[in-house]
Formats: sequence, structure tokens, C-alpha cells
Amino acid sequence: EARGAANDKSYERFRADHLKRSPTLYVAANDGMLHAFDATTSSTDPADVDVTPDPGRERWAYVPYSSYERLRGWSSLTDFSFMPSVDGTPVTRDVYFDDGDSVGWHTLLVAGLRLGGRGVYALDVTEVASTEGSTAGKVMGPAQRVLWEFNYTSDSGANLGYTFGRPNIGRLANGKWVVLVPGGYFPEGSTEAAAKNIFSSLFVLDARTGALIREIKTPTSVGSIGTVESYGLTTPVLGDYENDQIEDVAFAGDLLGNVWRFDLTNSSPSQWTAELFFRPKTPGDRPVTVMPRLFPTPGAAGFTVVFGTGRYLGGKDNKVDDNTRVQAVYGIRDSGRAGQATVIDGDASTPLVRQTLVEQGSVRGLTTLPVPATDGKKAIRGWYFDLDIASAKGERVVVDATALFDSSRAIITTLIPQANDPCDPAPRGALMVIDAATGAAAQGVDFGDVAGWPAGYTQAGARVTNPPTGGSLPATVTMGGGQIYVPGVSLEKDPSKTFSFGDTVWRRRSWRALIHGN
Repeated sequence: EARGAANDKSYERFRADHLKRSPTLYVAANDGMLHAFDATTSSTDPADVDVTPDPGRERWAYVPYSSYERLRGWSSLTDFSFMPSVDGTPVTRDVYFDDGDSVGWHTLLVAGLRLGGRGVYALDVTEVASTEGSTAGKVMGPAQRVLWEFNYTSDSGANLGYTFGRPNIGRLANGKWVVLVPGGYFPEGSTEAAAKNIFSSLFVLDARTGALIREIKTPTSVGSIGTVESYGLTTPVLGDYENDQIEDVAFAGDLLGNVWRFDLTNSSPSQWTAELFFRPKTPGDRPVTVMPRLFPTPGAAGFTVVFGTGRYLGGKDNKVDDNTRVQAVYGIRDSGRAGQATVIDGDASTPLVRQTLVEQGSVRGLTTLPVPATDGKKAIRGWYFDLDIASAKGERVVVDATALFDSSRAIITTLIPQANDPCDPAPRGALMVIDAATGAAAQGVDFGDVAGWPAGYTQAGARVTNPPTGGSLPATVTMGGGQIYVPGVSLEKDPSKTFSFGDTVWRRRSWRALIHGN
């Protein structure tokens, strides 16, 4: 990225100037504050960082305005009642500010509050050291670090709910670095006026000032479908069709199971649009509470949008009975253009290939059916498989898929609430490694011979202990490649082993001969 090169503020210069930035852990601690902790270790060489190492020490903390009123409850001597406060996972990215007194590259941190409030805040964490006074050198004071807060109290934020979905950061065709904030959730029975809306909002904010550039509302009527309601918009994912570092599109799901496509290709914010991209058979049966993941579609433009369905937001979501709906994992093809037909689950006009899931001895398997471009008459719009294992009733996806872009694979993490043992409260679920293009079992998973393994299925994963119940799941590769591990998650059948699967071995794949002349 050459932006800023003319005034010696290029991204290369920014990276060079911050190579020794001391590692810092930012934690929303649900005590009313975002905390910044020194993340160095006892083995950190002081010469390698720009702040003297003090492992685990708090550098500073920040109290968002939207959660400030709840702080008094924490000091109550009588009738103490817990209330959520600062509970959203922070998101960071390097951005460029092109106006004001801070022209140049900065590292931006933004986060919501989940049930702690209806607001999003932004901090400048370019420099890790902080002081109560004015700034000097690489030390930032509060006035320089705190950038803005966007909440429901302003006219522009009236439709902002409780900010369960994470914000996302990107640069759009209007030339602005922006923060995308999903409209969020409202608890059942909410009295807020916005809770009565039948549309969802995606707020596009200026990354430097927090000013609202555009509130994009989902349409309430869609062609032949007719009336379409939406509420509970969750974390949006941004996509770049042309690989030019300018985001073109965003996708986000809602609590009714719709997935919306936000077209951001126009340089004029007034021309940004929201379209219904995917609609479930029965709205509400398969809610989408995760951020979709975008993968290239082989031999075609656009993306394959991968997401799972299910929710785990309140006490009643633990209940599993005869009315519990089967959830699923989908990969829906996006053409890369506005105006494409809405994919309606189960509708023959937008066919999907169904892969089938099985389980034998705690090992999961999937079919490997091809997903061609057409079925001879109609375009195939993607794939899906149901989470319909009889012994895992209530299984759902409440964690973002882990993307392995180098091999177009996705790790799908599920939660099985009814499997929890009161004497062993660790969550239970399953991990599956799938081919993002087809939804079939991907290469790399091998648990050896499994007695009674059914013909026609390829091993894809296994039951696990202690999967996350929200957010995302990291994966790490061994030095030199060959194996990928998922830390913190153990095989249910053998708790001494972590979940792992094969990966490519690092090696030189090409070279060029240089022949010097005389």
C-alpha cells in the first residue's frame, strides 16, 4: 500500500517504525473496562521492544461511556446484582487517517459491549505506552488514544441494538477507512422502539471520527418473496473481488436465518444497497449468529459464502426437546454482482447439493459429492449438510468457521448443549474439516481404521471436549508444516490428545536461475 508515500507516511515506513512495538493483550473484562496488559514474557529481550518488559502488568484501562452508568452497581454493598458491561471482543487493524491533526497510518481498536450496552467504541493503539498527561514521543495520553464512541443516544444510532456482533474494519470505494457495525440484538420483551423494527441496520462509520457515513437498512419486501422481516444482524464479513485492497461487499446473517449481501462497490455511499442473499425454509428455525467466511469459487467469479446455523445466547438455548430444529452448514455461491437471485433453501429454482454427515465411534464422516456449475438446466448455487446425528440432538454452529485459505478448507466447530455432564461442565461438540468449495470432507483428517465405518464416507472430524461457545477458534501449524493443531480442544474419546490434521509440508516450490553475463 503506497498511500502516504508522498509525505513519508507510507505503510512500509509505518511498519518499520513499529517493528519493536511491545506486545500487548487487550481484554474486555466485563468489569466495565477494556484492559491493556503487557504481553511480554520473562524471556523477552528488552532490546527487542520499545517499552521495558513487565510481563502481565496492566498498561492502562478504558471505561466506555455506554457502560459508565453500570459501574456504580459494582460497588454496591447491598443487593448486589451482576450486570454485563464491557464484554465484546476487540478487533484491530491498521488504517490511514487522511485529515485532521493525525494524518498517517494508525492501529485502530474497535469493540462492542454485547449485553453490556448499545454502543461501540474506538481507540488508537498505535503506541502501547500511556500517560495521564500530554503525549511525547511514543507515549499517548487519553485525549490522543480515545477516538470516538457510537451509541444509541444519538439520532443516527437510534436503531443500534445490544452490540453482540463484532465490528469489522475496511477501506471502501469512497476512499474512506470505515468501521462496519451490525445493528445487534434486543432481548425478548425489549421496550426500546428499535426492537419493534422489521428491518436490520448495518452502520458504516468513519474510522477516524466515528461519524455515520450511511445506515444501510435491509429491505422489508423482496420481489416474488414478498414481505421479509429481519432482526438480530450479526458480525459482517468484508470481501474484495478485485484484490485491490478496497472492500466491495459485506455479508451478514440474522436471527431469522437470512443472510444479507451489502453491495459497497459504488464510490457514492447513497448507492450502497442491501439484498437478500439467502433465505431459510422457515424463518427462525435456523438462525445465523456467526460471521460468514468467504472463499474463492473454483472457476468462477465471486465467493462461496460459508456459514453454519444455530444460536447460544440465553438460558433457553440450553433446552433440547422434540421441538428443537436441526441446524446445518451451508456454502452459498455469490456471483460477484448485484441483482442475483435469492437462494431459498429447498427451492428447486436455486438448487443446492446436499452432502451427508455420519458418525461412527465419535469420528465424523461426510460424503464427497461434486458440486458442478449447473445441473444441466439451472445454476447450482452451492451446497449444505445437516447436523442431524441422532446422538447429538441440538447440535449447532455458534463459532465462526476457521478459514485455511491456502488449501480452501474450513474448520467447522459445533456445540452440542445436551451432551454437557453436570459433573463435568466442559462444553462438548465436534470439529470437522471441510472443502469450502463443495462442503465435502477435506483432505488431512485420518483417525485410522474405524470399526463399522460406512461405505461412501470420508473421515472429516470427530467429537471434541471444550470447544468455544462463541467467537472464533484458532488453528496453528507446526514449524515446517505437515500438521495443524487446534489448541485447547481435546478429542472426546481420548482427552489426552488435541484435535489435529494433516497439512502441506513447507518446501521450495519454484526457483529462478540467474546467469550473470561477462
